[in-house]
Amino acid sequence: MDRKEFLDRMPLIDKELVDKRVPVHARAFHAFPLLAPTYNGPLLGYGIDRSLYGEYEGPNLLERTNTWYREQYGDRFNAPTDRGKVPVLLRHEIYLIRVPLVYGSPEIQILPLVNGLTPAMAKSLSKDELDEIQRRFVEGYGLTYEFEDLMSQLVWCPVNN
Repeated sequence: MDRKEFLDRMPLIDKELVDKRVPVHARAFHAFPLLAPTYNGPLLGYGIDRSLYGEYEGPNLLERTNTWYREQYGDRFNAPTDRGKVPVLLRHEIYLIRVPLVYGSPEIQILPLVNGLTPAMAKSLSKDELDEIQRRFVEGYGLTYEFEDLMSQLVWCPVNN
């Protein structure tokens, strides 16, 4: 494959992946086997000598695919790090608490997740206000991941009109 073929094929492959509802951050890995269906060598990892591969082959092709998606979609190409947001009312103002993507049972510092909460305001919060932030976060965190579990169980069916 050369540059022209790569650039001609990428929009078509991207459209195919859009139609399959593949999220932007996952498309490069889904695109690679469509670009190189017979390739079965290494793609990622330490010690791969990229000079052993052509410009549009193996790990070099994967890197070009990643670059194409990054250039096309910018920040949307990055995997999401938040699962949702939870509102909390503090001093008659609504603040949103980010629900981060986490694995395992991490210890989460909640105050840095409150969008727009300044250090000065954080220091001035009462115990009741801190408890409300924690209660809202814990409730929202649980619901966010429950909804994700439910969504993963749904099967998408187009509606026939």
